Amino acid sequence: MKGILKLVTNRSNCDKIALLFCILYFTVNALLLLCFRDCRGDEILYLCESNLIASKLAAFEWFGNEPVGVHGFLPKLPVALLFIMFGPSIYAATILNVFYAAASCFAFYFLAAKILGTRRMAVCAMFLLAFSIHFIEIAQHFLMDTPAFLFCLLIMLELSRRERIWRISLLFLALVLTKEYIFIIYAFFFALWSLIPVLRETFAPIRPKERFLSIARYLRRMTIVFWPSALYSVMMVTTSLFPLNSEQIEFMMLTETNPTARLRPLAATDSVVTSDKYNIQSGYCVNNPRTSGNFIKTATIYTIGYAYILKFLNIFSISGGESLFLSASVFSLLCLAWRNTSAKRSAFCFLKPGKAFLVISGLIGVLIFWLNACNPRHFVIIYPQIILGLCMGLLWLRTTSWKWRIPFLLLSLISTCIGLASRTKLGLQIIGESTIFLVTLLPALILPVKKINRNLIIFPPLLAMALLSAFSSYLGLFEGQIANSIKYGKNRETGKIASLFTPSDKVVFSDFQNSLLIYFFRGDYFMSAIYNNYKLSPLVIRRNELKSRMSDRTFTLDGYHKPSSSSLKSAFIDQNADYLCIPALEGVLFGQSLAQTFLSDPDLKLDRKVQMKNKQIYIFKRNKEE
Repeated sequence: MKGILKLVTNRSNCDKIALLFCILYFTVNALLLLCFRDCRGDEILYLCESNLIASKLAAFEWFGNEPVGVHGFLPKLPVALLFIMFGPSIYAATILNVFYAAASCFAFYFLAAKILGTRRMAVCAMFLLAFSIHFIEIAQHFLMDTPAFLFCLLIMLELSRRERIWRISLLFLALVLTKEYIFIIYAFFFALWSLIPVLRETFAPIRPKERFLSIARYLRRMTIVFWPSALYSVMMVTTSLFPLNSEQIEFMMLTETNPTARLRPLAATDSVVTSDKYNIQSGYCVNNPRTSGNFIKTATIYTIGYAYILKFLNIFSISGGESLFLSASVFSLLCLAWRNTSAKRSAFCFLKPGKAFLVISGLIGVLIFWLNACNPRHFVIIYPQIILGLCMGLLWLRTTSWKWRIPFLLLSLISTCIGLASRTKLGLQIIGESTIFLVTLLPALILPVKKINRNLIIFPPLLAMALLSAFSSYLGLFEGQIANSIKYGKNRETGKIASLFTPSDKVVFSDFQNSLLIYFFRGDYFMSAIYNNYKLSPLVIRRNELKSRMSDRTFTLDGYHKPSSSSLKSAFIDQNADYLCIPALEGVLFGQSLAQTFLSDPDLKLDRKVQMKNKQIYIFKRNKEE
C-alpha cells in the first residue's frame, strides 16, 4: 500500500494512471461488446433514428422534419456519419458510446482532483464511478444518457475552474440537444446556485440601487447562459431546421394533454401490481409474454402508498457501491453546507464555486430522484455528487470531532441495512459488499490521524468499494447481456432472421424480446411523427410538416401490444403480408405456444422451419388450398 501511495504522490503519475485506466476501460468494454451484445429497448429506436439521419445526409437532404428527435438528436449525428462511412452497425454506435463513458471517467477525475484537492483521492473516486453498475449499464448500451452525463461533468468542471460563461452556455446547449430532462434538472441547479449571492445581497443592509443591480446582474447572467438553448427551443417549434423532440415539447406544455397528468397520485390499493422484482402501476403494465408475471411498459411511478415506499427503499439496494454510502454522502454534503453557515454568513457563499454547485446539485438531485422513486439508471447523473460527497466527508471527518463521525457511521449502517431489507432476494453478494465496506470504513474514522497516515487509512474503503462495484457490475452482465448473447446469439441473431427474407417480402414478426431490431436490419423504420402520439398545441407552427416513417413491409407485434395468436393472424391478413415469422426461443413458452397454434391453423401452412442458436424460426404463409 505504501508503494502505491508513493507511486501516485506525483501529480503527473496520477494523471498518467487516470489516462491509462480510461484507455483500458474503453478497450476492455469495447472488446467485450464486440463478442457479446444484446441490443434492446430504447437503443433500438435511437439506432433506427441514426440510420434515417444517415440515409438523408447521404442523399444530401436535411432531416429537420423527420422523426429523429426523441430525447435530442446531437449524439445521433456522429453515429449517422459512421453509418455513412462503414454502413449501419450496432457496434459502431456501441463503441462510440463506450468512448463517451471513458471520456466521462477522465473528466470526472479532473473534477474530483479540483474539488478534493488531492489527485490520489481523485483516482479512487474515478474508480468508484467507472465501476458503478448503472454507469456500466449506460456505457454498454447506445443511450442518450452517456453523452448527457459527459456534458454534465464538463459543466461542473467549468464551474470549478476559471468560469467562462460562453463555454457554460454552449455546454447547456449541447445538453438540451442530447437529453432534455437532464438539461432541465441541471439548468435548475445552475439557476439556484447563481441565485445564492443575489439572495445574500437582497437581505443585506445595502442600498436599494445596489440590490437592484444585483438582481439585474443575475438576470443578465441567466440570459447569457440560456439564450442559445431558448433560441434552439423556439426554432425547433417554429422551423424545420431542427427535428422535433416530442419529449421536450411535453415539458414545454405544447401538447393538448394535461401537463400535470404525470404527477397525479393514485391509490396504491387498486392501481399497483406487485411482481417478483418490481412494483408498478397496473395502468402501465401488460402481460409479460415470457412469464406469468407482468411486463413493464414504463418505469415512471407517481403512486403514493406501500409500493412507492418500497421502491423508494429499493434505491438503497442497488447492487454497487453508490447505494451503500448514499446516506453517508448526503450527510457529508449537509455538513459541508452547515459548517459554512453562521449567523453572519449565508449558506455556500464562502464555498468555492465548484464545491457550492456540487453541494446544491447533490442535495436537491438526491431529493428529486428519491421523491420520484425513479428508474435507478436515471440516478446516474448525480453519481458524481454522491461519490464526491463521500470522499469529502471522509477527508473532513478524519480531522473533526466524534459528534460528526458517529452520525456518519450510523447512516452508513442504516442505509446498508435498508438496502438488505428491501431486496426481494438476499444474496451473499450484497451481504459481502456491505460487510467489507463497513469493516474498511471503521478504521478510516476511528484510528488517530497523527499516528497513521490519513490517506493510508482512507484508501482501503474507497478501493474496496471500487473493486466490489466492479465485481458486482460485471457479474450482472453475465446474468444479463452476456448470458443472453451466449444463450441466443449476439442480438438474438436478429440479423440472421432478417436475412431469411428478400427485401421485397412483407413480413409480420411476433415478439421475441427485441423484435423491433428487425426494422434496423431490414433498413426500415417504425417512428411516428409524434413520439407517444401526443396531440400538439396550435402553437407548434410546424406540426403539419412533420413526417412519419412507418414501414410497409416489416410489421411487429411486441409485448406492448399484447400479442396473441388472433392479433398476429389479424395483422397478417390486414397487412396482406407474405409471411408470418414466429421465433420460438427455448425456455420461452410464448413463441413455442404461438408456433403450435399456427401449425394447426387451416388458413396457414408452414413454409419452412429454421434452426438457430437455442431457437426455432417458424415461417408461415397463406394456405392457398381451398
